[in-house]
Amino acid sequence: MVALQQEHDLTHQSRSFYWALTMISLAAILQGWGQTGINTANIQWAKAMGLDPEHSSGDIWKVGAVNSACYFFAAGIGCWLSPTLNNLWGRRGVILFGAIFSFASVLASSWTTTWQGTFACRAVLGLGMGSKAATVPIYAAEISPSKARGSFVIAWQTWVAFGIFLGFSSSLIVYQRDDAFRLELGSAFIPAVPLMFGIFFAPESPRYLVKIGDYQRAYRSLLRLRKRPVIAFRDLIVLHEQLKLERELLATGGLMSDNGNPVITWLVRFKELWTIRRTRRATWACITVMLAQQMCGINVTAFYSSWIFLSAGGSIRTALLAGWGFGLINFLCAFVAVRNIDKYGRLLSYTFPAMAICLMCTALAFKIEGKGRVAVLALFMYLHDAFYSVGEGPVPFTYSAESFDLTHREIGMSLSVSVNLFFAGLLALVFPQMILKMRPGGALGFFAGTSLLAWVMIWFLMPETKQRSLEQLSTKFDVPLKEFASKRLQRITPWVHWQSSISHDTNCDFDVELEDLDGNNVAGIGAGKV
Repeated sequence: MVALQQEHDLTHQSRSFYWALTMISLAAILQGWGQTGINTANIQWAKAMGLDPEHSSGDIWKVGAVNSACYFFAAGIGCWLSPTLNNLWGRRGVILFGAIFSFASVLASSWTTTWQGTFACRAVLGLGMGSKAATVPIYAAEISPSKARGSFVIAWQTWVAFGIFLGFSSSLIVYQRDDAFRLELGSAFIPAVPLMFGIFFAPESPRYLVKIGDYQRAYRSLLRLRKRPVIAFRDLIVLHEQLKLERELLATGGLMSDNGNPVITWLVRFKELWTIRRTRRATWACITVMLAQQMCGINVTAFYSSWIFLSAGGSIRTALLAGWGFGLINFLCAFVAVRNIDKYGRLLSYTFPAMAICLMCTALAFKIEGKGRVAVLALFMYLHDAFYSVGEGPVPFTYSAESFDLTHREIGMSLSVSVNLFFAGLLALVFPQMILKMRPGGALGFFAGTSLLAWVMIWFLMPETKQRSLEQLSTKFDVPLKEFASKRLQRITPWVHWQSSISHDTNCDFDVELEDLDGNNVAGIGAGKV
């Protein structure tokens, strides 16, 4: 009984679990630090390499291309390498692969003398970022106890925020140097070094080992991750039964060979993301939450806060200090989400209207004349950052890592992260042009509107996943989208008597269909089949 009570408590985990969590944190710090260096380097690197973005439209596109290169290459190549590399090397091998590419690319970027060389280094960085971002949250989800999974998986976003903070901190230390941008770009190698060596000593994902049929290693891994052998043995049995069920389903669909191995291919798995109702629902939900992260406007400030504050009349030091405060708030507020994501749910949708209001106030701050403009701008930017960190910030990677079944987890996560990074790259590419055409206030006001649109999308497309095992979510996502959206519409228009759309051949639970965003049964009825 004591073992069952303690297994979901962060303070009662094994040493190997804490070591794995440390490696997850280092991978996230590397991710945040690597993408922050270019923000502060934007102040110097373009002019140092012969570009004049303030007066040349062509040079603005070049700056945007360099800023966005890592995201496009991560979305187009890095994320899609992840499923194959996961099958070949396991979760730890892919994390090592990402760390090596990140280490080499950021060091090389500190030595380049042309914008083309910087672009190439950022592209290589994208290979490491994409593979790592598509794997680390899965690894975190697969080693964590189910009822506290959100708190553990959220370590990815929490420590990405800390990496952003460290990136701004390092920039503040060196910004007065003539070659500061080189140190800002190259400093991200620091967390890569302990990650490259430390990942060898972390336990491999037991789910991955069960998937490849290595039950002995899976049990040894569980013994390292769980403090009590009885818990480890129970989890191994659950994984075995899940794999057995999935193989039966594959055999029914003609996707199992005579020797008992799946013949499902990468392309077939990708196709099934759209053709099987359970995976299609998960796919649309994960794409929605990943898009919402870009639509809420947070990466506008994460990528270009230095430019925004300089355009508002601030000094270089003020711009860097403002960015440093942004990173600090992003990190500290993430701990609020750590404490509450498994209690109040994954979506926390109330933050989106608040973010929209803060962005609109940030945009209106550019109408202020005098010294107060920068202070008001910073205030509402920080409030926007705080609401993001306790709501949308930690959700996308946590949600995507837990939503797909075992057979489609790598490919589903790759697609989700690819969508996130592609639109991050698109934002990084076009936002300099938006500043030029719409001015900073207009560009920020645009993202206030997209935040509200994201809020609507989340309400109608995303079911709650808190405190459900990865196996139980198969039922959760089997509810047809039309029926789910219909119930959500009834929630916000109770005075309208909508015709019931529940299908009698749908094998789903009433409590799954009628849960609100916090995961509570709002119909006051028990579970039943329809």
